[in-house]
Amino acid sequence: MEPINNKLNLYSNNTPSTHGLHILLDSLGIDVQYHKVNIWVGEHYSEDYKKINPNCRVPAIVDNRDGQTIGVFETGAIMQYLTEKSGKYLPDRISRSKDHWETIQWLYWFNSSFAPQQTEFGYYHYFAPKDIPDAKERSHNEVVRLYKVLNDHLATRQFMAANELTIADFGIFTWLIYLKYGFLPSYNDFPNIVRYYESLEKLPLFKKEVDVVLASNFNNTKPKFV
Repeated sequence: MEPINNKLNLYSNNTPSTHGLHILLDSLGIDVQYHKVNIWVGEHYSEDYKKINPNCRVPAIVDNRDGQTIGVFETGAIMQYLTEKSGKYLPDRISRSKDHWETIQWLYWFNSSFAPQQTEFGYYHYFAPKDIPDAKERSHNEVVRLYKVLNDHLATRQFMAANELTIADFGIFTWLIYLKYGFLPSYNDFPNIVRYYESLEKLPLFKKEVDVVLASNFNNTKPKFV
């Protein structure tokens, strides 16, 4: 788990929000030292990992390139860090201010609402040791509401923001894999999401990560989140 010098160290696992980060790193061509954090045995709560991410979640990075050490956790923050450093997939804050902040707001929507609420849904519907109907209904209704927000937003758009591929797309796309393959039984109820997902899925780097998710996360059509 010790970070390697002169490398970008990625601490991750095969969870929904991390897949978009994997696509971004591949797309940027960054040489990554991968450290798998086994969340199923509680490795993310170890004292060593707490030094990297005090919030004890994946993903996190320790960037030991360029003669300095920078640690970043939270998927959205990592994506913003990488794109600001590379100059790709995030419009410039000065010369393209409107596009920049449109991208940031949807990235933050993904990080603060879209991903967490689906995590709650997944817990109550797939993992909770007790059946809690009220919690299941509430989480279902909120996830459906968020998908309606997304579907409406995409009605006249090819991408989430700035009329181009940005980090907002990287974050949101990988959760849609789970929607398509059984997370909710209503994928086709959101035609704009279907169009958006299928257009991105054709891109080689996105398709590669879809194959990773399908190979490791699904048993028939039920998400396992492992």
